[in-house]
Amino acid sequence: MLAAARHEFAQKGYSGATTQAIAASAGVSQPYVYSLFPNKKALFGAAWESCCDEIESTLTAAAEGLAGEEAVRAMALAYDELIRDRDLLQFQLQAWAAAGQDEELRAAVARRFERLWELVGRAGGTEGEQTADFMATWVLYNVAVSLDLSLTSQCRVSAALDRRSG
Repeated sequence: MLAAARHEFAQKGYSGATTQAIAASAGVSQPYVYSLFPNKKALFGAAWESCCDEIESTLTAAAEGLAGEEAVRAMALAYDELIRDRDLLQFQLQAWAAAGQDEELRAAVARRFERLWELVGRAGGTEGEQTADFMATWVLYNVAVSLDLSLTSQCRVSAALDRRSG
């Protein structure tokens, strides 16, 4: 269900996605969707949590046993691979857009973004500017990949870290 929701929200955004299309994609009835989630916003929130869980677990696994710049670099390489999932990429962009229009979604999206920020800072032993560099590059990379820009090879998260430390 959450994979179908992620795909639908990634393709059509919060406003354009329908629970009927999500149900059809998941192979269930729309009433079944509503038996699990009270409304579309709750389903969107659950899909966002699932997306962030996947990012967090990937970054955590990549940084395991590492510290400092080595941990940050490992997380960057892992994120470079993770973002090949177009739905994960587009869903992040759609979540940020939806958060700008809805206070409840904004709170949920911001909470998980801050949690990811803290994870990067903690695993990398960084604070402030170094963590901001990683996160800014992450967001730039998301946009470049989404737009199929030729500069994506130049702005990969890991490549940007190489330039910064080189």
